[in-house]
Amino acid sequence: MSTGRRQGEVKRSFRVESNDRENPRVMLQGIANVLAAIKIEPQRAQFGNIERGADAKTVSVKLLRGDGGPIDPKIASGTRKGVKAEIKEITEGEEYELAVTLEPPWPNNQLRGAIMVETGVPESGKTSVLYHANVKPRLATMPTRFQIPHQVEEARTLTVVAKWDGEPGTIKEARCNAPDLEVELGDTEGEKQYVRLRVPAGYNPPRRSGYSVTLITDDPEARTVRIPVYQLRAPNRRAPARTTSAAQEVRPAVRRKAGVAAQKKPAEQSPAPNEDGAKQ
Repeated sequence: MSTGRRQGEVKRSFRVESNDRENPRVMLQGIANVLAAIKIEPQRAQFGNIERGADAKTVSVKLLRGDGGPIDPKIASGTRKGVKAEIKEITEGEEYELAVTLEPPWPNNQLRGAIMVETGVPESGKTSVLYHANVKPRLATMPTRFQIPHQVEEARTLTVVAKWDGEPGTIKEARCNAPDLEVELGDTEGEKQYVRLRVPAGYNPPRRSGYSVTLITDDPEARTVRIPVYQLRAPNRRAPARTTSAAQEVRPAVRRKAGVAAQKKPAEQSPAPNEDGAKQ
């Protein structure tokens, strides 16, 4: 039973299948009470949308005494260039404030991570506080992925548009790590540039994830931009499994037993006649 990052009472439902003819499927419910050394309110630092020209932004969360006694939180790890964290005491052993600050230069897209906090409670030495921000991309792609049909009967070319935010930079190179696919940079129209992926007929790569096209630029805010490459799977056309009721399973056995009984029972015979022809 996985509780994820939830605290307090957690409920999960389970389906159990058996050979019980009357109750072949039963739904059970598991209930767990997840204890926490520190209760975090809210559970993560959400920065929302950040413009590329924005200044540093700070979001605070509360660190409250949990189920293991007084707390003494301290920053363990998670800070780096552009990410700072500071803990301020509100009530000793009971309540603290964690302030997470994000600073420019901003990455090309999302900014996410975790601040590791020592709790001061021996039974649960560390906990983490997640942070997340949506940063307006310096170089965005539309659509955000190359999507290949599950069947490629004829060779085709897929196109993605790469668009700069503000003064355009230069895409110097495009690379693809998927076998048998070729990528090339197309024409440039102002802040837009076309990226084309050539797919051969009958394309059927090994089943694994991680295929992508990587754009390499001269812009310090978007050195590399990754475009995932996915191939759709064939639709599942399997017929639905047939279910047989308990009554249907019993009837054939009953018929077989009746047939056996009929074979064992001797046929009735007419009485043998007397010598004068009269029946007994």
